[in-house]
Amino acid sequence: LAMIRIGARSSPRPLALAKWFTSAPQAPATVLIAGGGIAGLCSAHRILSLSPRTEVTILDKCDSVAQGASGKNGGLLCPSLAYPWTSTPVIDLQDAFRNDDEPARGLFPSMITATDFPVRFDATACSSNPALVEFASKWVQIDPTETPIRRLMVHSMSLYNSPPLNSLEYNRTAKGTIPFGESTVSTSDSSGDIKLFCEGLKTMMETEFSSRFNILTSKRISSISTIEGGAVEHLEMSDGSFMHADKYVIAAGTSSRALLASAGVTCPTVAVKGYLMTFKSSTRIEQNLALSNKTFVSPLKFDEDRGEYQYRASGFAEFEGEQTEWEGKANKTLSCDDRSALDSIRGIMEEKFADLDVVDEDYGFRCLSPDDRPLIGRTCVSNLYVNTGAGSKGWTMGAGGGMLTAELLLGLTPSIGDPSPYDPRRFEGLILKRKSGSMTSSFSPPETKRAYAS
Repeated sequence: LAMIRIGARSSPRPLALAKWFTSAPQAPATVLIAGGGIAGLCSAHRILSLSPRTEVTILDKCDSVAQGASGKNGGLLCPSLAYPWTSTPVIDLQDAFRNDDEPARGLFPSMITATDFPVRFDATACSSNPALVEFASKWVQIDPTETPIRRLMVHSMSLYNSPPLNSLEYNRTAKGTIPFGESTVSTSDSSGDIKLFCEGLKTMMETEFSSRFNILTSKRISSISTIEGGAVEHLEMSDGSFMHADKYVIAAGTSSRALLASAGVTCPTVAVKGYLMTFKSSTRIEQNLALSNKTFVSPLKFDEDRGEYQYRASGFAEFEGEQTEWEGKANKTLSCDDRSALDSIRGIMEEKFADLDVVDEDYGFRCLSPDDRPLIGRTCVSNLYVNTGAGSKGWTMGAGGGMLTAELLLGLTPSIGDPSPYDPRRFEGLILKRKSGSMTSSFSPPETKRAYAS
């Protein structure tokens, strides 16, 4: 990609693959990756595999891998669930913001709940969140269809099912998915423990690429320093030190937006809060279940000797003011709204699992883009790449997103084909303009201030 540079203010235009990959640039000697979740680990593994002379270092703010959104995952590996979140709920959120000069203030009661999708909007809090205001009032929806999403998910599943990733042990359990209200099974789907996968992939890289791979935990990045001419000079760490490399990849989930902004790169993403519950039951179900109100269940582990089966339930998409994510179980607190959401999920689970025994409850923030497709590729800064914005589909897209990141960074022709649907610069010049006339949200006010759709 060295021969093509699109400035921060230029409008995107279709590019033939031949223009993207006319020659392969020299492989970088060193790569720094910000983020030790599924996106960062898969990107590192593919860079190391495809470029035998490149050294890769991962930096993560937590004390081990997959402690952010990756670790707070529903466990679903589901290319059949390619429905983009931004098709209905976020478009209606945009309508709400565009209806008033002061976005979302006074338009609705404090909490807005979708009638057909488990989405909550706290209007007052949302209005005080600059990132959400920009996301909902500025960025246009670009072809929010399933095709590019499903293509990356299917590509990713083929990598999970092939060497060397298929040698990792991560409780690959589910035999397909049963959609809500249907009896058919989407046999391409599965489930798995993403933390086990990430830990296994880290160990694999430490073993196979010991001299070229390093991971530094408890390392916080303060900012990205650039030089005149549009290249990253170094990463500035919170302890005042600097980290240098030839190329950089930002794969830090919801933290990616602020990091990229420090380099003058726009990252049109927003944090969306989701809830999950891990539980045990004597009821054995071998498929993922898509239940009422878009709540999902995935089998994680079967103990046949004890007749005990472990599952992960996940649901809801919540837009709020502040992103408050705990860093360690000792600091875990649940607000009244969190408790309400988890109790709602529990009620749905008890319909299927009468002897449900809750092991853990959690929430996490998914990094959502305006079209629910990840941002993968080079930014307007020549040696700065990104892999973020996979939303609720990060586990399913992880291997494919990592492969695409590595191929673009190394100047190789992408194995997935045309990479433009995931180009992080695809929103440049496509700013949503205020429309004349009134626009009405399709949401109905809930019966109570803090309500969930049933």
